[in-house]
Amino acid sequence: MNTPAPSMQEYRFFTAITLGFVFWLFLGLILALSHAFFTPLLWISLAATLGLGAYIVHIKKLCRDISKEFLIVTGIAIAIAASIAFITAPTIFSGRDQGSYSAAAIHLAQNHQLAFSTPASSAFFDVYGPGKALNFPGFDYTKDGFLTTQFPLGYIVWLASFFALFGLAGLGIANAVTLALFLIAFYLLIRLFASRFYAIWGLVIAATSLPVVWFSKSTLSENLALTLFVLLALNLILAFKERSTLHTALSLALASFFIFTRIEGFTFFAITLILLSFSAKARALWKSRPFAHAIFPAIILSILFIRNFFADLPFYKAIGKAGQSKWHSFFKPCIAADCIDDKTLSLWSIFWPYGLIPVFIIGTVSLIILAKSRNKLALIPLILALPTFFYVFSPSISIDHPWMLRRFIFSIYPSLLFSAILGIATIQAFLTKRYANHFLFKRHYYSLLLLAALLISQLPFALKYATFSENKNLLIQTQEFASHFSGGDLVLADRLATGDAWSMLPEPMHYFGIRNAAYFFNPEDFARLDTSGFKHVYLIVPEAEAARYTQASSKQFTPIATFDFDSERLIPSTKSMLPQKISETTTALVLKVE
Repeated sequence: MNTPAPSMQEYRFFTAITLGFVFWLFLGLILALSHAFFTPLLWISLAATLGLGAYIVHIKKLCRDISKEFLIVTGIAIAIAASIAFITAPTIFSGRDQGSYSAAAIHLAQNHQLAFSTPASSAFFDVYGPGKALNFPGFDYTKDGFLTTQFPLGYIVWLASFFALFGLAGLGIANAVTLALFLIAFYLLIRLFASRFYAIWGLVIAATSLPVVWFSKSTLSENLALTLFVLLALNLILAFKERSTLHTALSLALASFFIFTRIEGFTFFAITLILLSFSAKARALWKSRPFAHAIFPAIILSILFIRNFFADLPFYKAIGKAGQSKWHSFFKPCIAADCIDDKTLSLWSIFWPYGLIPVFIIGTVSLIILAKSRNKLALIPLILALPTFFYVFSPSISIDHPWMLRRFIFSIYPSLLFSAILGIATIQAFLTKRYANHFLFKRHYYSLLLLAALLISQLPFALKYATFSENKNLLIQTQEFASHFSGGDLVLADRLATGDAWSMLPEPMHYFGIRNAAYFFNPEDFARLDTSGFKHVYLIVPEAEAARYTQASSKQFTPIATFDFDSERLIPSTKSMLPQKISETTTALVLKVE
């Protein structure tokens, strides 16, 4: 490959940014686990981080000789991330994972610790006891009656930090920061091995991928995981390439935080340790001062993990049950079609309409080319991502899409796209050298054709949904709706009150001051709930569903109002076709329960 050496000044400057990013991640985690997640502490820490970062940049003269190329790329990345955040409505409606992540982050910021309770949650705890909190999606009850999240804490504390500082807009800002960091890091990753031409193409293709664009609008852990993955790959390569102590330490720190972000983080951490064991620099560090460079960091990480394990016990219990189920099904005898997962069969039909097939094919072929090349460092992103390719054979997720693409966005897609770009550059270099006098191979004509194919194959689908924000007006309507109730009321909402089971009312109503709002589904609970501590009790239900509650309970239901909710969303598809945008109005009936 024609790989003119990039200036390492840009990498040093970006390393300083990565240091601040990692510090902020661990700070949020430590504050959350210490029951000290207070906004003043976050402001002080943010000021200290920015001040110290500016001081290091000044002392080390990291801003000197920064190329226009890097400044332009940084500006493009920030502009893309900011534009997506600007058009996106905050995803705080409960019902699916994105709402549960947001809810956990908001409660952490408001209560300064992970476990919390409200009069409404206490009332339902008296009915159901410890375990899964059915009326509060995404949460479990502790044995003491507190609600605690069912999801890993890494992304939650990241969201909570920005919510504490910037309010509801902070959720979008948090995703914008991770997206901008990913785009810059991905560009720098390619730039280590290929010329500016290929790095810019890689940036553009990544930024116009529908999974990247779509999931950046949602509060899902894949957003943070995608950034962690590319930063980890970049710093691992720099640790080998520069024999750098700092990049070795950063690699371990990024891999460590991955453990708190997603369950796959354990494999990334293990692979990072294995890879670094082949680094003479890392081995020398561990041998020279084993306590300072190995034992002490291991002790700190162990303490953090143990504390995290017990604070996030519902998540690990759920993972344990899922793992046990997979283990049994793996060894269970099967015959014919029963041996093949229906989700696996639908994968490739799903990849086609999103234009992902070319990336997968070219990326896979390129891996063979890179494996035969002399530069083995280019294989590090694939080696890191290798265990997650298990999802290609068993996605372990509901088959509706684009939801299903979550499994592939944070490691498989970036590693294959990186390989595809480098593979194209390698082939172009070979053809240019072999057929130097042929007009087709003199410049970048061959590679331009393949790169354009990658871009064009996915661009139409990204543009189709780029400016679409689900339920962009529903939050404003919910605020108006919540104003009709008081903080002492108990508001019970059916899952279809807004017309969408994935956009339930309780969490946004809580945000707008109605602390005692809960998802309600079982009419028999009216007889078991102790509502004596509430001023009034209301049931919010679609007109078509009202009879299911009123006819199954001896309570008196008095209609007092109706409210129209306008929803704009995608209808997820389970077939080889794109999800459809729909807009509909649902009339919710407000019933006073006596």
